Amino acid sequence: MNSNVKVSFSYLESDLVHAWQLRFGSSQRLRQYDGFALALVAWAIYMFYAPRSRFEWALFTFSASVFLLLLVGGVAFRSLLPRLLFRFGQKYRLAYSVTFSPEGIRVEAAHLDSRIEWGRYSRALVDAQAYLLCYGSSLFTLIPRRAFETTEECQTFEQLLSRFVPEIVRKDT
Repeated sequence: MNSNVKVSFSYLESDLVHAWQLRFGSSQRLRQYDGFALALVAWAIYMFYAPRSRFEWALFTFSASVFLLLLVGGVAFRSLLPRLLFRFGQKYRLAYSVTFSPEGIRVEAAHLDSRIEWGRYSRALVDAQAYLLCYGSSLFTLIPRRAFETTEECQTFEQLLSRFVPEIVRKDT
């Protein structure tokens, strides 16, 4: 059985947006926002009904502003930033040819021929649309599922993934 898989693809803007949301849109962060929002609502109720000073109003206004800034910033980071990166980043408009084998990963594109060892990746995030091979604290290699032409290619790739990447996290979307 051939354990090499070769795929060819070009990224779509939606691929990059989805990858960023998969990588950085963790439910833990959303729970943190929920907790902060609940505390802010409780504080707002207190501020409405209890005697308060100007300092308390200033502190409440500052806290509410910080929360809104975090919320808007989080949405921009997970949605607007990847769109801008796609539109202004040349590397996202290249046609890629990627070969996965037990020896490593070979990435080919215009003016690019690179070999990557499997050991670079510490984990993979997998869902119905993409494979994200993660390395470092926030870096990843994106492989869209649509790049695989057959289910056999996809299965062979997943076998390589399970063999060489220590942690695989499957997410339902």
